[in-house]
Amino acid sequence: MSSWRGASSRRLHRVLRNLEAVLEAAGGGLDTVVKTTVYLSDMANFPAVNEVYAEYFGEHRPARATIQAGELPGAVGVEIGAVARVARRLGSMDAPGGREPNPLPR
Repeated sequence: MSSWRGASSRRLHRVLRNLEAVLEAAGGGLDTVVKTTVYLSDMANFPAVNEVYAEYFGEHRPARATIQAGELPGAVGVEIGAVARVARRLGSMDAPGGREPNPLPR
């Protein structure tokens, strides 16, 4: 188990769960991700981040860039951006003024 514990590890799990929720709301999933960019406040945490990242992506290996970003907003320690390929979904977003509910867990 990694030494990157506590709040930082919980935040990373939350980031990945939020990413998964957004992708599912768009009709995709983590398996539709083609590229991620991981921003770390400290590259020394890369091995531990990689371990948690692998729990979510499993055998799926999208292209990935990891960048040390000095200081991230809110001192979160990690942010992840993703590009995914999902089919266009017809629904309420196609109606004028249509809105989808916020898929992120609170």
